[in-house]
Amino acid sequence: MPTVGKKEESGLLPKKARLSKNVKQVLEKQDLRIHTPLFTLVATENFLDLNRAAVICSRKVGNAVKRNRIRRKIVSTLNISSNNGKKYDMVFIASPNEGPFEKYKELVAGVIIKLGK
Repeated sequence: MPTVGKKEESGLLPKKARLSKNVKQVLEKQDLRIHTPLFTLVATENFLDLNRAAVICSRKVGNAVKRNRIRRKIVSTLNISSNNGKKYDMVFIASPNEGPFEKYKELVAGVIIKLGK
């Protein structure tokens, strides 16, 4: 993911790396779907020079504090890991299970490696 200014420090994705309006299209097209214990990843190839991502947390996950904590964990691991191969639009759908940050880091890195193949 590209890094831009203060936004990365605050735990947000840079604006260019956010997938906001095309989430519905990615969910409908879904070239790839990967399930993990903490989230499900739906991805489509985007033919751009960067990965774009969105995180969806439904109210079934928990209250606002828990949803935002999960969202921050996923987004911060996205800032750390990136693939050099194909670029994707990725939608992470959080599950009600919450784990430690290290587990999210491990799972997101593994999923991104799978995407690169």
